[in-house]
Amino acid sequence: MSVYDIPEYLADLVQFDVPTRVGSLPLTLFCVDCGQPRRTTYSDLRKALRSRKTRERCITCANKRQKGRSYPKRIHGPERKDWKGYTKSSGGYVLIYLPGHPRTNKSGYIMEHRVVMEEHLGRPLERHENVHHRNGIRDDNRFENLELWQVKQPPGQRSSDPHCPTCTCNTAPR
Repeated sequence: MSVYDIPEYLADLVQFDVPTRVGSLPLTLFCVDCGQPRRTTYSDLRKALRSRKTRERCITCANKRQKGRSYPKRIHGPERKDWKGYTKSSGGYVLIYLPGHPRTNKSGYIMEHRVVMEEHLGRPLERHENVHHRNGIRDDNRFENLELWQVKQPPGQRSSDPHCPTCTCNTAPR
């Protein structure tokens, strides 16, 4: 240990600077790999030593050295091992992979009911047009179950829409 209780393995990497304020002892740490300097204080270095979070390397070099923690670019579409041709959103809608479509999300997916309606109409949907599921089942994308709305639709299902094929809920008792 040196005069300031800095471990020997860090002694060559530390350069003390001129104090600029009372109570802090500024110093410069140099990266073991690339030699890049970074500024800190003696008190911050002591805290890091006590918690065993001392970084001998700069962030760039530390990230390069992490084994098994690299985060590769996410794979979307047919390149995935578990590819089914579609995926489901957290809201229950079916998303299909169409990277060339103008309304896809950043991963290249678009909601299937929008594509079904566009194919039926023979044109892309306008921004103000919404596709509504008549039976309220979000993954039932048959054209018979879809209708085009010009305005924002309220959540849920209309009371006039049957929620099952044999529904008698909307008929008044005789």
